Amino acid sequence: MQKKLTFLFTLAFVAGVVFAADPAEGYWLSVDDKTGAETGGWHIYVANGALYGTLLSAPGKNVEAIASHCKESYSGYSGGAKINTMNIFNGVTWIYGLKMKSPGVWKDGSIIDPDDGNQYGCEITFHKADGKDFKEDTLEMRGKVAFLGRSQFWRQSVEEKASNLW
Repeated sequence: MQKKLTFLFTLAFVAGVVFAADPAEGYWLSVDDKTGAETGGWHIYVANGALYGTLLSAPGKNVEAIASHCKESYSGYSGGAKINTMNIFNGVTWIYGLKMKSPGVWKDGSIIDPDDGNQYGCEITFHKADGKDFKEDTLEMRGKVAFLGRSQFWRQSVEEKASNLW
């Protein structure tokens, strides 16, 4: 009987770890490096084993804005319709194809800049608040061209705030 209970507890624990949400998932606010101003509200999520992100809102942007600066599609993009005809805030997956290296660490994906249509390599790393380097839970979003890159540090948010930065 004890072996069965041990097996069931082990199985429940493993299932909990496997099916737990990744810490990078959720709602995030992109932040300007220099001013600290919020530049966008994002929804980051896992689907089919890969990490994706959609832009929900951005200060000063028209809610009806079309991604006209973008190409019809991009390398590795499987989002369906022609991007340059879609609304920036409704349905375009701007971050896509990231593969998990470990919980909270995603690499080898892409991000498209909705303002100019440029595509970059993308890595995302979740940093738990530690009271030192990270005062709050933070998402490091690193855009790259070849071996050169730049990181932004995004703040954790809730859906309501991320969706209403107008």
